[in-house]
Amino acid sequence: CDIAATAAKIRACAGTPLRVFDAHAAHISASCSAGGAGASPILANLVPDLVAQLCRDGDPELQRELAALGALVEIGYPRATKEALVLAGLPMTATCRVRSTAGPDGHAQRLADEAARLRALFQVAV
Repeated sequence: CDIAATAAKIRACAGTPLRVFDAHAAHISASCSAGGAGASPILANLVPDLVAQLCRDGDPELQRELAALGALVEIGYPRATKEALVLAGLPMTATCRVRSTAGPDGHAQRLADEAARLRALFQVAV
């Protein structure tokens, strides 16, 4: 969760086959700007398309929105995220290999709604 440490790792990988994929949603854009190869936060389980767009474009507004959504995704993860994907129409179950609650009532729906709102706002088709 420290962009300076992440940037140092990116520099250390220069000239090697290693690549850094940041897992901290709050500084995806900064990591990519520093030469990171991409991002792999848990948020990408809900909105991989938006994470990929942020890595490509570095849009500061999308970065702010995804940082906020990233904090929400952590609540009830992974069950709430799986339930949100089911609510969004993904043909899967919300079964988890780990014990997990879905967070507060309505949380999965909130995640699904927020993902849909951001896709519409940033014009990303699923």
